Amino acid sequence: MNGGKENSHNGRSSYESFKLVGLGSRVSLTWSFATGGVIGAVIFVIFLIVITISHQGPWN
Repeated sequence: MNGGKENSHNGRSSYESFKLVGLGSRVSLTWSFATGGVIGAVIFVIFLIVITISHQGPWN
């Protein structure tokens, strides 16, 4: 039973991070249109790096 709870928690975490990636993509796209692309691209790259690091962290 505990294994089932862990699986559902992992699925929920993956779904939450997926929504975060979608939100970050929309925000960075908005920024890229507003600033000619440079700042938006930088924000998007930083966001992806943060997501990658957080997925490799001990809390994942």
